Amino acid sequence: MTALKRTAAIFFLCIFCLNLLGYRYIFDYLEKKHDQQFEADLDDDQYDESSLISIKAALSIPYSYLSKSGKFERWKGEIEIGGIKYKYVKRRFYSDSIELLCIPNITATKLKEARQHFFRISNDLPSNTGKKQDTGQVPVFKNLLSEYCEPVSDWNLAIASLKHDYQSSYGWFIPTYTGDSPGQPPDRA
Repeated sequence: MTALKRTAAIFFLCIFCLNLLGYRYIFDYLEKKHDQQFEADLDDDQYDESSLISIKAALSIPYSYLSKSGKFERWKGEIEIGGIKYKYVKRRFYSDSIELLCIPNITATKLKEARQHFFRISNDLPSNTGKKQDTGQVPVFKNLLSEYCEPVSDWNLAIASLKHDYQSSYGWFIPTYTGDSPGQPPDRA
């Protein structure tokens, strides 16, 4: 009977550890493996040319006349626009701009969404589908100190607007002029 309890305890401990941090390692592994395979496919030119999108940006570089080739070169990197990840495929410098050809990385976007969805499910968070649902659950974070702290009263700006006179302790360094003021300067002719 103790072996069965021990086995069940180990099983539930493994489930708890997977729920706590293990899923992050699993998703990281899946994302890394997919990224390596996707890069290898791009290096071997195994992609659909019609699915490429072009991003142009102004670029001011010195000696740009040296890089005015109209040819594209392979370029690695990624960008996320509107929640969708794009992989850079090619780039070229043309005149005073840079043009990047990108391909949408749908699998990486789905893995990211799956990671976020699993996080919400495992931590019992409400999904952000845009609809506000009143489930009667306690919020995820509750200010526990609110019962023990007094509320801060509003600032009284009338006190802050009072004129304050400050006395300098360095007054003996600054020479003072005690003579009469000659009046307004004369007008120029």
